[in-house]
Amino acid sequence: MLALNQLDVRAAKITVEGGHATSVFAVRPRFGRAPVPEILADGVRAALEGSLPLAERLRQREADYHQDGARSAPPRISWHNGEVSGAATGIVEVRAGDRAGLLYRLTAAIAGEGLDVTSARIETLGADAVDCFYVANPSGDPVDPEQRRRVDAALVGAMRPAGADTPVAGA
Repeated sequence: MLALNQLDVRAAKITVEGGHATSVFAVRPRFGRAPVPEILADGVRAALEGSLPLAERLRQREADYHQDGARSAPPRISWHNGEVSGAATGIVEVRAGDRAGLLYRLTAAIAGEGLDVTSARIETLGADAVDCFYVANPSGDPVDPEQRRRVDAALVGAMRPAGADTPVAGA
């Protein structure tokens, strides 16, 4: 919803406790002023209710406001299991050229492969997004190598701009 309202996420911290998520975003308006908070709230409600086709609207926004990723570093995915804490059973770090809706696409890719995001630290450095997701299997089992491969493939697809065929390091 932030991307749809011309807000660039510069940093974010997401935590999940007791089935409830708390998300704090540091944003910067892409053009002019930030939107009215009530408009954002209405959009979030519509997305949660399913009456707003979020993925479709983000694809359209990306097409309308093509961002040149030439200034960004090559995309990369890496896993860090030795630093896991709390409910997380794995940490996946994603570095990619930032663009509208990237955070949505990455979290949808992780969830689509059956993992829960228990916490996240999101940062935008220049033209690059550096996003760390603390993930857990709902079963409590560690993330196995096969599941990692599936998550990596889903993340590669999520990082790829429409129509691009960019290789991803570490995937």
